[in-house]
Amino acid sequence: MEKLDAMMSVNQWKRVEVDDGGKKKSVTRIVEVNMEKEKYVDHFEAQMSEFETHIGRMKNQYEQMRNLKSDLPDHNM
Repeated sequence: MEKLDAMMSVNQWKRVEVDDGGKKKSVTRIVEVNMEKEKYVDHFEAQMSEFETHIGRMKNQYEQMRNLKSDLPDHNM
């Protein structure tokens, strides 16, 4: 962690307000965020934990779909 700068600049997806012809709406954009290295490390670890959970759900969903398709009764779609 010593090799990291004191402040980190990272790009991440965020919801931001934009003006769309006089109306304000919320859109998702990639924005640059600056954070201290300790906060960055915590943020990275949290993101990795969320990603691992996401991968677990995805694998389970694909497995369940395979099971449903393989056990599909004749003349069903």
